[in-house]
Amino acid sequence: MQRFQTLIILTTLIALFAWVGYVILGALGAILILALGLTFNLLSARTSARLILHYHRARPIQPHHNRGLYERVRSLAQRA
Repeated sequence: MQRFQTLIILTTLIALFAWVGYVILGALGAILILALGLTFNLLSARTSARLILHYHRARPIQPHHNRGLYERVRSLAQRA
């Protein structure tokens, strides 16, 4: 349900910006805004988690590095 709501919100925002682009630049402005909005939404969905992990210098954890932490994370991942 949350993904559907997010999709509706993003679609509405893109449509609103496309309308503003149409008012300012005409049909070309609307097409340009639609293309940019779709591109940014597709790219952000794929790269946001990777960027956050890179920013915090996250690394994969192995069981022999910290057994307690590994077990807690594994347990949380199974419940998710």
